[in-house]
Amino acid sequence: TLQVSGSGTVGNTSSLLTLSSATLDLRNGLTIGSLLMTGTSPVITNGSGTSNLTVNGTSTLMGNVTTNGAQTYTGAVTLGGASVLTTGSSAGNILFSSTVAGANTLSTTTTGDTTFTGTIGGTPLTGLTINTATLTAHAITLASSSAISITNSGAGSIDGI
Repeated sequence: TLQVSGSGTVGNTSSLLTLSSATLDLRNGLTIGSLLMTGTSPVITNGSGTSNLTVNGTSTLMGNVTTNGAQTYTGAVTLGGASVLTTGSSAGNILFSSTVAGANTLSTTTTGDTTFTGTIGGTPLTGLTINTATLTAHAITLASSSAISITNSGAGSIDGI
C-alpha cells in the first residue's frame, strides 16, 4: 500500500502511474498524467481526509477507485476490468471528459454530479450503473443483453442510448 498524504502531482502531468495488484491510499488531492490499473484487485482508496483524483491523460480502470472528493478523467478511459468509482460521503463530482469504452461493467456512485462528455461504449460496456445527483451523458452503447441502471436525485439528460 502506498499512502499519499500531501497534495500535488506524482511525476509530472504527463507521467504514467501503474497500479499492478496494488493499493494507493489517497489522503489529499492527486494529479497524474495517465493511469493504468492492472493485475488482481488494484485499488485506489481514501483512508482519511479529502481526496481528489485528476488524471490528465488516458486511463485504464479496473477494481475500485474511492475518493472523498472529485474524480476527473480528462483523457479516454478504457475499462480493463469491472470498475467501481465512488466519491464517498462528499459531493465530489465524477467527470469523464472523453470517451469511455471496454467490454466490462462500470459503476459510479456520488452525491455530486456525473458527467460524460464523450461517447460511452465505443467498445460496448457489459453493464452500467450510475447513482448521482445530476447525470449528463451523450451516446451510450451497451453489449447485447447488458443492463443499465440510473438513479439520480436531480435533473438529468442523455442524448442517446
